[in-house]
Amino acid sequence: MQTKNYFAMTNFLAILFKVILFILLFTIPLAWTIFFLKGDNLLSFEPNFFFSIGYTQTILPLSTTEIFLKNISLLLANSVALLSGSRCLYLASSLFKTLSLGEIPFTLNNVRQLTKITQLLFFIGLLPQLLYYPLLILTIQETYLLVGLNLFLIISGVLFVVKEIFRYGVQLQTFSEDVV
Repeated sequence: MQTKNYFAMTNFLAILFKVILFILLFTIPLAWTIFFLKGDNLLSFEPNFFFSIGYTQTILPLSTTEIFLKNISLLLANSVALLSGSRCLYLASSLFKTLSLGEIPFTLNNVRQLTKITQLLFFIGLLPQLLYYPLLILTIQETYLLVGLNLFLIISGVLFVVKEIFRYGVQLQTFSEDVV
């Protein structure tokens, strides 16, 4: 009965991640379309930090050009994040699909997929500091610095441990096959 629940849950997660993937892929062109139809809106970026230290110095009010450049910076950062998240969801969905088929979970292919997922989540977690805030500084001369710990960095840390557990499982599987 336990394995039946396991297969059902992994199959459900594979389907759920595919659905979320298609929603994300639809969101990117929708955001750009809305931006160009209503370009005078000032968008914001909230990376949802658990802990953060920030510094802002803005010369207000922003001109129309500065608002446009700030929104382009936001859309670029969000598009990169959504594309990275889409790739992450695709990898997670294929991983859960593989697990739902009843194959041995401790394989090098699964370890590689977990490694890619971990790296993508770590990249998404660092994206505000690596892309969005530097773009703001370059485009509108706004001094804005926010450094912190967000959900993606925490999840990538947990997945790193899970990946190492899978890697150890592969070693045990190989050892077990060599003994038999």
